[in-house]
Amino acid sequence: MSERVTPVPIPNTEVKPLSADDSRNAKVGRRQDNGLFLYLFFGSKFCHIDIKAVICYIPFCNTERLCEMGITKLQLSNGSIVELIMPKKKGQELTRTCFRGKHCHQAGNFFAWQNFLEFWNDPEVQELLTVELEKLVAKEQPEEDHRIELDFSRDIGWDQMVDQEDLSQDELDACERRDINSRASALFLPDHIMPAPATNVVTMVLNMKHDRHWIFYVCSMNPGVDCGEEPKGDMTKRQKLVWLHWSNPGEELESQSQAASTN
Repeated sequence: MSERVTPVPIPNTEVKPLSADDSRNAKVGRRQDNGLFLYLFFGSKFCHIDIKAVICYIPFCNTERLCEMGITKLQLSNGSIVELIMPKKKGQELTRTCFRGKHCHQAGNFFAWQNFLEFWNDPEVQELLTVELEKLVAKEQPEEDHRIELDFSRDIGWDQMVDQEDLSQDELDACERRDINSRASALFLPDHIMPAPATNVVTMVLNMKHDRHWIFYVCSMNPGVDCGEEPKGDMTKRQKLVWLHWSNPGEELESQSQAASTN
């Protein structure tokens, strides 16, 4: 009779991306430093195997995890596969900005999708992303951030910026200067002076890498047109834009108007 083999658990180190549609039985390679080994116990003896050659399985990623760390695959028109990855830390950050829930009718928030997984499962998202990612793959510019806009056939959220030229002098006088981040500031319009405008555009910033195939990491995303650059300095002066607070109410949607009129 053969001896029972009891494997020592393999450390949970860097894992190759999973696809959102094949995560139940995903097989992925784990990379280890040359000095790490897998030890197996055979009876009273130990042996070791170079862990680089070991193929491991990871369990099914539940919906909550995918909402925070979306990992998706797209097939381009030439048959090649690219991956779009939402890092966990960024996914958590976006739940406090653009994915605050469909119930949150405020500036900078999506109302079309509850979370990144819903965003990815939207057929129009995949169609628009495929077109934009094919353009980036053709340029072959890895290790760089790329800004793209997805132009949808319907409104998907509320913008957090308005053109300075669209505001009256009284509205501009009511603005106050506030920081966007540690490197940028802008004029902010006080809440309730005007509703955040609905938009059909999603702006995404993607970092492009190549590891046997093209991989795109989501650096940021938001409803509304691209402000044109990474925010720094005086963005109102540079881009002629005025920001709205996260708490600024979004303009009433057509569906809300119809519901109100029937009540």
